[in-house]
Amino acid sequence: MALQTISDVYIDSEKLKALLAKLFRPGQYRVQFKANQWTLQLPRSLTQGEIESVEQPGQY
Repeated sequence: MALQTISDVYIDSEKLKALLAKLFRPGQYRVQFKANQWTLQLPRSLTQGEIESVEQPGQY
């Protein structure tokens, strides 16, 4: 499993949860939110495009 950390500054939590459910089966991933960071244990790391797809609009 890949371990990936994403800063929560611009992440839409609902979009992130929906993306993970779309990409991976239940039980294939773990998500933890702590200290304004998402820590993800995934079968593979998310691509930059996938991360950008869960960012809140207008937050660049």
